[in-house]
Amino acid sequence: MILGEKNSIILTSVLFALPHAISQGIPQMLATFIVSLVWGYLRVKTGKIWPCMVLHSMFNLFCGYIVAALTGTPVGSVAIMLIFMIFLPVMSVVILVKSGAFGHRKRGVA
Repeated sequence: MILGEKNSIILTSVLFALPHAISQGIPQMLATFIVSLVWGYLRVKTGKIWPCMVLHSMFNLFCGYIVAALTGTPVGSVAIMLIFMIFLPVMSVVILVKSGAFGHRKRGVA
């Protein structure tokens, strides 16, 4: 990586979060930035994009559709959404760490 892991994750997260400010407002942009930092970390550490894609889908499902179905009030929706915005990324990292997904692979050795 030209920018290094840390700077690449931050830059990618900013670029991912900016469109959310336009479509959903500043609070959602900030939340998206934080979640994107976690997904960027997962991408760098696992070397795979699919865990991030699965997490993005789960995040959208829980924070969008299921929350709207569970609560009829905006306050309830926001409260549940904030819980999932913290819970899903943290649990995802814990699961990936426990599963050994961050283990280093030996290359070129048969």
